[in-house]
Amino acid sequence: MSFSNDGSSKAQKPETRLVTAGRDSKAENSFVNPAVFHGSTVLCPTAEDLDADLERRFAVLKTNA
Repeated sequence: MSFSNDGSSKAQKPETRLVTAGRDSKAENSFVNPAVFHGSTVLCPTAEDLDADLERRFAVLKTNA
């Protein structure tokens, strides 16, 4: 068994190490999930870039409709 990646001495199973390896609990103030950012303004250099970005983002919704 290995020890946790946050500096504690509690032993972890290999499965636990696998799913927690990418977490930095100190950087995220002990939260498991990273912060969610909300915004109401989208900036793109051109209208064409905005159209391409929207097509890419919403392509999944179109295929599942």
